[in-house]
Amino acid sequence: MESKRVEEEYQSFIAGNLWPLVYQRIGHRCQSYPYTCIEAKKTENKPLNRYRDVNPYDHSRIIIRKEDFRMFCENRDF
Repeated sequence: MESKRVEEEYQSFIAGNLWPLVYQRIGHRCQSYPYTCIEAKKTENKPLNRYRDVNPYDHSRIIIRKEDFRMFCENRDF
């Protein structure tokens, strides 16, 4: 029953072109948390971020060692 409700909500977002608003609200809500993204915003780390407009929090980011960097670049799936 819950999945039907989720599907209906999803369809209403599409019908009302509400995804930009939903995305904006998520962004505002995330900014209210006291977490930082200092490392993700550093120039040398920006190319390693998967998305241009989504940054990992410092406390939960994955640290790539220099020796793993080449393998990481060769196997990127984005």
